[in-house]
Amino acid sequence: MPRAPLQAHVLPYRRDAGDRRHAIFKRSDAGWWQVLAGGGEDDETPLEAAVREAGEEAGIPPTASFFPLQTRASVPRECFGGCDHWPSDLDVVTAHHFAVDVTGLELTLSHEHDEFRWVTLDEAVQLTKWHSDNVARGELERRLARGELTSTTLRPPRLDVELVPTDFQRDRDLVLTAERAAFVDSGAIASDDTARLDDKAAGSVRSYEEQVAAGTGWACSALLAGRAVGFVFLDLDGGAFLSNVHVDDEHRGRGVGRSLVESALAEANRQELAPVRLAVTATNGHARRLYRSLGFKVERYLLASEGTEPGSDPIVSTFD
Repeated sequence: MPRAPLQAHVLPYRRDAGDRRHAIFKRSDAGWWQVLAGGGEDDETPLEAAVREAGEEAGIPPTASFFPLQTRASVPRECFGGCDHWPSDLDVVTAHHFAVDVTGLELTLSHEHDEFRWVTLDEAVQLTKWHSDNVARGELERRLARGELTSTTLRPPRLDVELVPTDFQRDRDLVLTAERAAFVDSGAIASDDTARLDDKAAGSVRSYEEQVAAGTGWACSALLAGRAVGFVFLDLDGGAFLSNVHVDDEHRGRGVGRSLVESALAEANRQELAPVRLAVTATNGHARRLYRSLGFKVERYLLASEGTEPGSDPIVSTFD
């Protein structure tokens, strides 16, 4: 996928009996010690890139507390491959630094690193190759000493939603909204073609109800204070296909979509159905990152239907 013109550097630390230890990682291809580092993908923000890299390279969950640091570094463009699509006048890429508290967590290495060590600040400074990472580590130590990071988190708390079987009467408005959004996002129907959108969405809701009644479909809603704020449908006709996941705009980014997909995967597992497949448009970066973080792998790319919007080519992903 396209590389974004930004770098994310992540500094894991933990608290040990009032002291702190810093994690350093030895690159398998170069042999030097460094922090976790990688480039952004698609339309990722620096934080999103940091969270993804931390998960991919060290198994750090996205629920860990990530803290932005003020330290920045500039990396020459020629250090990167796959950047032909970047603006021609972009000469340097900014590296954004983040700290993450991993106290009580176990780190797991990817193929990018041979080993990691927990070390003191002085040891980290002596062993770490890149000066900017040591500048960031010094900033982290000073801000922790001043108590500035103890209660700061970049991620809003995950909503405690109730996951229940969908009641298509109670949740009808949300499910209709989900279907309209699906038709528009796929490029199948223009957003201003309201009459056709309403007709197709109503037909989809009827089909969902019929499939659930026949046992060839499974639907789940996420309720918050008794109101549906999210919906997922799992098509069980001939396998397991995650055909729609939707969270209303007000409650996105709070873990509702993740909870819904996890519930669908649990249902597929209960029915011993594998693999679970889904299709997502290539431009839907947020959804693709969610699915990837849950273990879905790209199976194949499909061509969009004739007349659909550019970039709406669907990607079929599989969870085994």
